[in-house]
Amino acid sequence: MSSKYDLTNAGIDNKISVIMGTINQKYLEIVLAYLSVLEEKELQLTQFNGKDAYLFHCPHCTKYVHSIKGKQRKTAKLIRTGGNSWVFSCSRGYSIECRGGAKSFHNFLAMLNPDLFSRYRKELATL
Repeated sequence: MSSKYDLTNAGIDNKISVIMGTINQKYLEIVLAYLSVLEEKELQLTQFNGKDAYLFHCPHCTKYVHSIKGKQRKTAKLIRTGGNSWVFSCSRGYSIECRGGAKSFHNFLAMLNPDLFSRYRKELATL
C-alpha cells in the first residue's frame, strides 16, 4: 500500500512541477517582452559564467546613473539556475531593489511589476 501511495504522490508532484514550470515560463516571457520594450530591442539569450542568461539595463538603478557610458552598461541579469528557475542580479546595486545579492524570479517580478506579480501568485495558488 505504501508503494502505491508513493507512486501516486510522485505522479501528482510531477504534474504540479510541470504546471509550475509552464507558469514560470509564461511569466518569464512576459517579463522579457516588458524588458525588451525598455531596452528598445529584443533581449537575446546569452551565456554568463557558463549559464543561460539575459543581460539588460537595470530597470531599478539605471535612473541613478548620470554618465552616458554608465547608462549604457548592462549590469542586470536574469540567470537560469536550472529548468525554469531564474534569478535576478545587478552588479551595480545603486537601488534598494538591486542590493543584497541575487533575487529569485518570484521576488524580481514582485519588485518589477506588482500587478503582474499578483496575477502570477493567483495562478500559482490554483495548483
